Amino acid sequence: MTEKLKITNLYKNYGKLSVLQDLSLEAAACEFVTLIGPSGCGKSTLFSILAGLETADAGQIWYDGQPFTPQPGKMAYMLQRDGLMPWRTALDNAVLGLELAKMPRQQAREKALGLFEAFGLKGFENSYPWQLSGGMRQRLALLRTVLTDKEILLLDEPFGALDALTRSSLQEWLLELQEKLRRTILFITHDVEEALLLSDRVYVLSQRPANLKAVQVVNLPYPRQPADPEFVRLKSHLLEILRPEVQNAAD
Repeated sequence: MTEKLKITNLYKNYGKLSVLQDLSLEAAACEFVTLIGPSGCGKSTLFSILAGLETADAGQIWYDGQPFTPQPGKMAYMLQRDGLMPWRTALDNAVLGLELAKMPRQQAREKALGLFEAFGLKGFENSYPWQLSGGMRQRLALLRTVLTDKEILLLDEPFGALDALTRSSLQEWLLELQEKLRRTILFITHDVEEALLLSDRVYVLSQRPANLKAVQVVNLPYPRQPADPEFVRLKSHLLEILRPEVQNAAD
């Protein structure tokens, strides 16, 4: 697979607080890569750097094989909270990023409308966020993210606040969407099972300051079954790697 993004020896400090320490990872074109690690270890800080909202203190980032200085708008970044504006309809929320990019309003709306059905939102174009379920709000937030047409999507725990049933449904939906869109996805979760259900590759980060503890390639065919013996083995393996970190964080 062609390398899309490569991060080498990244460091980030906030004063005396070290958050990222000699962190390296990569993602191939169209690959689904997940980061797992203890809460507060620096995963979201890494995404903020990649999105151009923070600056690394040291290290290099490569994009399509070329040295890259992150800048806002180069990668699409979706936070855990949907961030929908309550006074805007679903359609108007969807086109917000396009409007900020100065796309003509009518062109932006037509582009968004073409994806509402694929995102399970057809018929809700004129609904307001408070009229949508939690799952629909997250799909709308992801639609807004995808509409920016960025090749790399940074998804920071997008399903973390949802109930188990809705979360499971959206995991299946995201895999179907990825099959159609073929984007490079970097995904953060605290759920090892979710990581294994979705990912081509899983990076395990240490507690803060984050560095790389392990990389797990997931070669299981889709759709994946948590009861499958190999799935169970991989889940146990990743939990075993994480367990000392969780215990140390609690001490």
